Amino acid sequence: MTEAKRIKVAILNTYVPVPSINGGAEHTRHLVNYLSRREDIELHVVTLSDKNADFKRDSSGLHLHLVKKRFVFPSYIPHAVPSLRHRIKEINPDIIHVPGLSIPYATTAALLKDKYPTVLTSFGFTLYAIKYESRIQRIKYLLTGKPNDKYVIS
Repeated sequence: MTEAKRIKVAILNTYVPVPSINGGAEHTRHLVNYLSRREDIELHVVTLSDKNADFKRDSSGLHLHLVKKRFVFPSYIPHAVPSLRHRIKEINPDIIHVPGLSIPYATTAALLKDKYPTVLTSFGFTLYAIKYESRIQRIKYLLTGKPNDKYVIS
């Protein structure tokens, strides 16, 4: 009997493995804890950090990829996108999920939407901000500017 193929999922977001006051990071932590226990998923979390590093949690399917921020906020944002894109291409996931609209992560996913199926999840008031915030409008256009069956905005 052949073993079923594990789905390779890449999550792009701020990831803190301990409880956080950041709502997006806290949601991501819970999502990662759940998905990393699933035997049918090979989970890769890509997050910005002060250093470049890769870790694998022995007891689960979690691979943590830290991508170094080269500058301080907010100037690191445009420089982070190419590094995040490169790391995602190395991982070559079956699907990308961005829980939240953080600019470097959502922009990276939007730029890779033609290569990888992508899920972009928006929370709370950001659903309303999409109508008015110009940066979020650009991400929305990158995702929905041309027909593509490989993305979902939820």
